Amino acid sequence: MTLLHLPRRGVSLGAGAGLLAAVVALGGCAGDRQAAPDTRPLELTLDGCSLSRASVPAGGHSMAVVGQGRVTVSDPRGEVVLTARGGEPDPSRLELAAGTYTMACEPDGGRLAEAELRVGPAH
Repeated sequence: MTLLHLPRRGVSLGAGAGLLAAVVALGGCAGDRQAAPDTRPLELTLDGCSLSRASVPAGGHSMAVVGQGRVTVSDPRGEVVLTARGGEPDPSRLELAAGTYTMACEPDGGRLAEAELRVGPAH
């Protein structure tokens, strides 16, 4: 009786199982899901006074101010709800009700500009 001898592979069964586990674990990284748009911080760029999103639902939001200068946020009634400087390490926190908010941008050495943020009903 002749036994069939298969050539040894360079990977042992234990190493093969470890490799498979690593591929499965890292497979989730390939399709990283970004945070839902409602949970990502708003980003306002002072130069050009541009927002990362034109609208958000009502509720609490973080807002990072990019650039040097300051922004003043006014609610739909024209009342100032936030004044923030650009370049701060931590985003500012805003509680927004439904309506249109005005962002008045004052970049250092730049032109004054405004942007609007529409706030819809809460989800």
